[in-house]
Amino acid sequence: MMKSVSKTVDQDGDPFSDETMTYTYQYDAKGNATSLNYVNTSTFYPSGRPDETENYTGKFLLTYNCKQI
Repeated sequence: MMKSVSKTVDQDGDPFSDETMTYTYQYDAKGNATSLNYVNTSTFYPSGRPDETENYTGKFLLTYNCKQI
């Protein structure tokens, strides 16, 4: 599993957003990655309004096409 975290601030140095991406991979018997799953959680801190959190998930299926010469 890999994790990526980013934080941004506004021009006054106050928090603007936090984002966390978590990645997991699945592998076949040969050790090739066959899929990549991710979860993205973003929190926004709009001025004068309640915090907003959004979650996204996704999956990439990986295939290999190798030509032998």
